[in-house]
Amino acid sequence: MRTHLWTLPPVVVVGWLVLLAGPLRAQARPQPVSEVKCAYTRKVVCDSSDCKVDAIRSRYLLLPDVSSMVTATALDTNGRGLPTIRQCDSAGCDGIVVRAWQNGAFVDITQPDRSYFIKIATVELASVGVHAGDFVQVEASGFGTTLYFGSCKAAVK
Repeated sequence: MRTHLWTLPPVVVVGWLVLLAGPLRAQARPQPVSEVKCAYTRKVVCDSSDCKVDAIRSRYLLLPDVSSMVTATALDTNGRGLPTIRQCDSAGCDGIVVRAWQNGAFVDITQPDRSYFIKIATVELASVGVHAGDFVQVEASGFGTTLYFGSCKAAVK
């Protein structure tokens, strides 16, 4: 003899729904994203007349792995679920909300409504001297632009 859902007392039905929804809720919670430290290898500062190599000092990036950033960007519907990267130096870290998407052999990471982006290689491009994890970061302000080059192999594992 089969028991149909609508013949059960409401308290039993609600109990089953709560038990079934518990694991679903747990799966929907975002997992904490671990960050990896990305080292700069070169800094170039440009203005309207020329470009000069400058000291990196204690600056570095903390990035979640690129696949989690691409996924978070794709799933975001309201700007509240976008990934965050952190720029750090000896004084601490500043969080930057970004969008990330796969663009061929690279992942492009941009700050919405700002002149800031990172392009990170996700595969080996040995024929042109680019390796998985190599990146360029561009920050523009007025007529000045700062370029950082670096490596972050752990972010593209």
